[in-house]
Amino acid sequence: MPIMILTAIIAILYLKIWESFLLILSSNLCMIFLLLYFQSNLKIVLVNQVNRIIYDVVLWFFALGLFKTRLKTMLIERDLIIKNQELEHLVQIDSMTKLYNHQAILDDLEEEIQRSKRNDQALSIILLDIDDFKKINDQFRHQFGDEALIAMSSRIKHSLRTIDRVDRHGGGFINGLIKQADQLLYQVKQGGKNQIIFY
Repeated sequence: MPIMILTAIIAILYLKIWESFLLILSSNLCMIFLLLYFQSNLKIVLVNQVNRIIYDVVLWFFALGLFKTRLKTMLIERDLIIKNQELEHLVQIDSMTKLYNHQAILDDLEEEIQRSKRNDQALSIILLDIDDFKKINDQFRHQFGDEALIAMSSRIKHSLRTIDRVDRHGGGFINGLIKQADQLLYQVKQGGKNQIIFY
């Protein structure tokens, strides 16, 4: 009996539906022929095997239904996890500049301060303000100001390392969170005075 149940489970998991049904049916037919070899009373063998086949078919349909239900549930759970991750990412991103928003960097800041203390590494926070950003918006309209902000944000984002964070604080304000800043400061110092170095 345990062999039949194991066969049913393996058949449902690894074979197509009709293949698994044929496998279970053929294994039951093999059992009939084996029982006929050991049992001389044909009536007992047939009654026993008919009952077993009915039981196995019912069990097979029940197991298949449970498997399909569990599979659907797993797929729905996986889709929900993916959608929640996408939503969590969207909540942290400024829709115009594609930089992190201010709340996202604030959430990250406390953890980075603790890591910086623990590892005895420098952590720098950069505050940028685009000069006369309001005048740009007033004189050339907001669309031009948006394009300038997007271009500047992209340049800053691509100038930083992947471990660093940059966010849009709002308006023309951009903040940067530079991790392991002591290594960068050392490299800048090696480069000499009055230089701008992009990473």
